[in-house]
Amino acid sequence: MVYVDPKNLGYRPFFERWVRDKEEKYSEVMAESLNELYTKYVPICIDRIFDGTSGEDILEPLRFITPRTNLNLVQQLATIIDSMIPAPDANPPQEVD
Repeated sequence: MVYVDPKNLGYRPFFERWVRDKEEKYSEVMAESLNELYTKYVPICIDRIFDGTSGEDILEPLRFITPRTNLNLVQQLATIIDSMIPAPDANPPQEVD
């Protein structure tokens, strides 16, 4: 058995697996869109929350009521997105005349 500390892995492996799952269930277009949004927003937000860095500005890191990890925040983001995306086998909404 090999133990790897989550601090050393980070959140990227979780996100990559989650996106692969979306690609399998939905389409390659969705996976590409999620990767683009990830690249644009997630690292910047994580840096701001945990390190206090915001571009060139250095601010105080945000405080949590309960301890959180960057992986935990990315998991929560994935769960929120999953709750908003309709199931792949869901019927599209029908137009009402």
